[in-house]
Amino acid sequence: MRKHFAWLAALLFVACSGSSATDPTSSSSGSGSSSGGSSGSLDGGGGGDSSVPSGPYKSYVTLGDSISDRGGVAPFFYDLLAANDDATWPDYGGKDFKSVYGADFKVYKHAVSGSVSSGLLKQIEGIPEGVVPPVVVTLTIGGNDLRAAILRVLQGQDGPDRDAFRANLTAAFAALKKKLPGARVFQATIYDPSDGTGDFSRCGQPLSLIPKQDTKPFFAAWNKVATEVAAAEGVTMVDAYTAFNGHGVVPTAENWFAADCIHPSRIGHNEMRKLFFPKITGR
Repeated sequence: MRKHFAWLAALLFVACSGSSATDPTSSSSGSGSSSGGSSGSLDGGGGGDSSVPSGPYKSYVTLGDSISDRGGVAPFFYDLLAANDDATWPDYGGKDFKSVYGADFKVYKHAVSGSVSSGLLKQIEGIPEGVVPPVVVTLTIGGNDLRAAILRVLQGQDGPDRDAFRANLTAAFAALKKKLPGARVFQATIYDPSDGTGDFSRCGQPLSLIPKQDTKPFFAAWNKVATEVAAAEGVTMVDAYTAFNGHGVVPTAENWFAADCIHPSRIGHNEMRKLFFPKITGR
């Protein structure tokens, strides 16, 4: 039980916030991008709807937690998707939504730092009327749900929490379908900053107090829920878990995580952008 409370105290302390961290480096890293895939549409169920245009998109909506709301080190992945920072990432010049879809492309930021999945409905309610279709949506959610249930996760008693996560995602996609009919949604899996080891010993306190243990089953179970809901709802998953694995909390020049050991570093946000961009654009 002492181990469980150490986990809880540490993870509550580092609950996702919207404040930017200081980037320890600005070095570039190898690509973590994944290949493009077929886009899902909320109107099309698990297989998507070929009648819904996949582009050119006219609008972009962000939803989710702090990864999509100023968490980590700027420039953030969602800003890079909309318009590349050529000074920081010159090799990605022209590979952004405004370059591909036109300068009149609109961005609507509705993610809220610290959100759990039950907060998605409020975010969706806040999307204004008149968003011009076709619309692309990116979503990062679930890390805070897992954190909030951490005692039950460690005890293998988080089944009801995962059921609630499933219900919240399903309700959110139903609401989004009404708010933005035909929108194409791309959701990131939950990544593990410890690379599956639970080893935060090289981070500062309180994370360094967390006992080392195998975290792979925890993330697998929660990501399985997200993937199953996505398949049923026509949402395209973006595998951040696999891409970020091996780039964890060790503080090196190539680290994908910020100094808080939770949010993406400057490199990490660029790699997150590289995951989403080809999935969305096919480029």
